[in-house]
Amino acid sequence: MAAIKSQDEMPLIRYYDKVVVVVALVILLISLAWLITAGVTQKKNVNSYMSAVESLKPAKSDLPAIDLSPYDKALTAVTSPARLVEGNETKPSFLLPERRVFCANAVCMKPVPAEAEQCWSCGEKQPPTGPRDPDPKQTGGVPAKWLRDMEVPLETDVAMDLDDDGFSILEEFASKTHPKDKSSHPPYAEKLVLKEMKSVRLPLIFSGVNSMPGNVKQLIFNWTGKLPRTYWIKENQPIGDTGYVAGEVTVKTEKRENKLTPGILKEVDTSTVVVKRKSDGKEIVLQVNESERNTDVEATVEFSVDKLELKLVENQTFTLRDEIYRVVELDMQGHMMKVENTANGKQKVVRKLDS
Repeated sequence: MAAIKSQDEMPLIRYYDKVVVVVALVILLISLAWLITAGVTQKKNVNSYMSAVESLKPAKSDLPAIDLSPYDKALTAVTSPARLVEGNETKPSFLLPERRVFCANAVCMKPVPAEAEQCWSCGEKQPPTGPRDPDPKQTGGVPAKWLRDMEVPLETDVAMDLDDDGFSILEEFASKTHPKDKSSHPPYAEKLVLKEMKSVRLPLIFSGVNSMPGNVKQLIFNWTGKLPRTYWIKENQPIGDTGYVAGEVTVKTEKRENKLTPGILKEVDTSTVVVKRKSDGKEIVLQVNESERNTDVEATVEFSVDKLELKLVENQTFTLRDEIYRVVELDMQGHMMKVENTANGKQKVVRKLDS
């Protein structure tokens, strides 16, 4: 059996790795040389092609562009042929004579231009011959001239609200405001409807007064509202959370005849106290043991623009969109309410519809 040879006896095996690296390096160098040669050749070909293209261009490049205006004129003549009479055909032109009418003066009867305001011969004033505005009844009671001034088409329904301010075109015309400007509108008080008026009872009873040491008076009040309560307070103190303040007390008695015992007089407590309402400073005089008394008139009104219902008393302020009003007067017998715009002082009387 033949013996295996060592690496010393086979030098190729010994330097195999180095040989592979050298061969790969040689191949890379050859490839790089080929790429450089190919790039140079390609650049020469491109330059040659561009030179050939440049040689094909004409010697003079400032040739005029094609004028298409004759074609445009021809197309216009076909689609919109010329007319013999242009513009307003009611006015005179080369082919249309001036329109004339006879003078309104039966004696004169000279031909007068239709647009003339007076006769050139006798000076008689001539009636208008142009188109007349339709009768206001045909435009819902609003003159056609006003509608044109406001840039509203004549066929528009005058019951419409064009600017969403709550007022129709007819209402804006009546108030001389602009129907297409939301900031220009009649007073919002015009849209108040008085639905009901009633008396308001004060749910507070002055039940009595006790004399305390040091000349101090203790007052007794009964609140008969949703949550009945009894308050013991001193003069000039708030009556709990009722919104009222107890004021000066006048202690007094009177001799009165008892219905059960005719002819016999008995001392009866008739003391009074002044209570003040915090909200508006209104003062009310209450007599001891007096049952709930009417203190205010309350009006129920509806703001028809926003379908808003309000309950109002005298001197109360309220807001209608961007306007603030104050209740000046409430008259139950007259079924009316008077309000005032706090900004300009203008007043408006609102009456109940069925009164």
